[in-house]
Amino acid sequence: NDRLDFNVYYAGGVVERTSTFDNKSKVQKYLEDKKLDHDDTAPFPFGSSILVGLIFVPLSLISHSTAIALFFGASIAIFNTGLSRLAPKTWFIWCAGFVISSASIKAFGLGNWAFITSGLVFHSIADIKKGNWNRAAVWLAIASAFKIYPAFLFITFLVKKQYRAIAYA
Repeated sequence: NDRLDFNVYYAGGVVERTSTFDNKSKVQKYLEDKKLDHDDTAPFPFGSSILVGLIFVPLSLISHSTAIALFFGASIAIFNTGLSRLAPKTWFIWCAGFVISSASIKAFGLGNWAFITSGLVFHSIADIKKGNWNRAAVWLAIASAFKIYPAFLFITFLVKKQYRAIAYA
């Protein structure tokens, strides 16, 4: 079962164009009609409204296979560029570690959003290390718009009294 997460996000994007992505019966009908792998036991709604609205509604305007290629290409690019900025001398070793990790393989195979979120967090931390707090806050705000857990990293901004960067984001 490949791309289970991606398929449900994509179906949510298709359904959102005419209804609402949290309409479980319409999402499941689309998945079944298109014969896309999915998990009927997955919690609904699947994904945040921001993620579906900003990413998967536009992706649903192109073919499923093209959307998959674009999604996985973006995942790899954002993750690897973030990792290479965070650890420029050893990024390839870290990348290899992620590639051989069974959890990473599973998440990537599902089409999970975690790789993009991680890449955005890597970009943010790299900018914090360089003292570019405003740009770091923007990376973190984008990551937090899609998944809530990166928002906890804004505590660093509060501790370092980077209030303007928080407002900038």
